[in-house]
Amino acid sequence: MSELSRKELSDTIRTELAEFRNRQIDEETMTWYLKNSPNELKDAVQKMTLNDLDIIDLVANHPDERLSDFTKYTTIRQGTISKIAAKLDQAGFLEKFHEPGNQKTTYLRLLPNGELIHELHRRYHRDMDQRMAAALNQFSDGDLNAVRAFLQVINETD
Repeated sequence: MSELSRKELSDTIRTELAEFRNRQIDEETMTWYLKNSPNELKDAVQKMTLNDLDIIDLVANHPDERLSDFTKYTTIRQGTISKIAAKLDQAGFLEKFHEPGNQKTTYLRLLPNGELIHELHRRYHRDMDQRMAAALNQFSDGDLNAVRAFLQVINETD
């Protein structure tokens, strides 16, 4: 395989990063989730997005945070978090609540089906971490350090 020109390499990297950044639940990922989901959740799982799963993960990992505080842990904007929370509340994965005497501040907690989805999501990430480790083994430490340095530089320009 011949080496790519600098422009071709730049274009390829840009395309790959855009594909990664804009990734939705692809067919392979959805197949994994459906194969590993309890039967009673399969229909709901098919309607989920990566952002839905990320919000469930945030609620599980930060149970005492206010809804407005979740923006500290994600690139998802607060308005989008609120919409997703309403959708997940409606679907029975989490519930929105207020502390007594404070109706302004909204909190979220996972319901049993949300806890099942969270555990499924954790299993998925464990599986993907193993696949990532296998993929990384194909590259030298120097290659990986170059990729790391490159990503740090482009992320600093955002």
